[in-house]
Amino acid sequence: MATRANRFKNDTKKAKKSSPKKKTKSSDSGSGFTLLKNEQYRKVTGFLFILLSLYLTLSFTSFIISWISGGADDIFSNISFKRVLFDDTIEVHNWGGRLGAAISHQFIKDWFGISAYLILLLLFIIGFKLLMKVSLMPVGKTFRLSVIALLWFSTTFGFIFMNTKLSILGGVFGYEATLYLQGTIGKVGLAFLLLFILFALLILNFRFPFNLKGKKKIKEVGTEDNKANLPKEDKYNTVEFAVTEDEAIAGERDKEEVHLDEEPGINEADKESVLPNPKPDDVELTIEEHSEEKITALNGGHQGLDTKFDPTLDLPHYKYPTLELLDDHGEDTISVTKEELEENKNKIVKTLLNYSIKINQIK
Repeated sequence: MATRANRFKNDTKKAKKSSPKKKTKSSDSGSGFTLLKNEQYRKVTGFLFILLSLYLTLSFTSFIISWISGGADDIFSNISFKRVLFDDTIEVHNWGGRLGAAISHQFIKDWFGISAYLILLLLFIIGFKLLMKVSLMPVGKTFRLSVIALLWFSTTFGFIFMNTKLSILGGVFGYEATLYLQGTIGKVGLAFLLLFILFALLILNFRFPFNLKGKKKIKEVGTEDNKANLPKEDKYNTVEFAVTEDEAIAGERDKEEVHLDEEPGINEADKESVLPNPKPDDVELTIEEHSEEKITALNGGHQGLDTKFDPTLDLPHYKYPTLELLDDHGEDTISVTKEELEENKNKIVKTLLNYSIKINQIK
């Protein structure tokens, strides 16, 4: 009999074997973005962006100067990019050479005009962040504002300098946008539209204040200062009962005189007993005779630096304490009564019984 094979298990085994191949494919597909994760490649890329922005800045500036002076390199409209790179017969006046002149012609004349400098600013900010890990400006916000400003400046310059020599400032994009919007909403409508976009950008992104109440605020501040200088409401009527400095000084003098004449709590009889008026006959004169020991202690106690100090001279009448001041504790032997021994024995037995320990004898 033929055995039936378990197809479900075989399919699961094939799926397990084929799963690591899919992982390798996904890892290979994402290997192109690993270069930017490497710090060295990131710094090299950032430095390249900075140099590229500086190179294009010089090329754009040279192209604008040449256009205004009349020597513009306006020959790249019908020239292929291959000829720009390899044809040595093409002569240009741009500081960036044939490549700089071709890129400037594309960005400034054919596209956005002078507002193409915003692209170089964004390129420089990204390169500086990759190189130094420091963001001069937030990249996301700068990108959004650069795109809006690129379109607004191109259209505005195309509207202002239309059909003039300076129409290069708006580029072909600004010229075509101006023609389309003028045909749709007219010149007045286009002017109002450009003003509205500028007003909205200043308020939404830069929070530019359009306050016409500045003078009123200054006046209000002045009134607040005047209110602060005004005296507060006298709730306790201190003005009526106020005392001037002269009255206060006179009152203090009167108090001192009263205090000298009459002291509170002392009667006239007490005053006579406390403060008697002694007569010269009632005063007794007593003369004390100092002993020779005191005189020698005062005069000859410290004779000079050569004499030795005698501490006994400071306390000549000092007496040593007697033995009667000490307590008599008897002999050195310790005497304990039988009653104390019995009490101690009972305490020991009771304590040991609390821990289930029995004893037979205590020595």
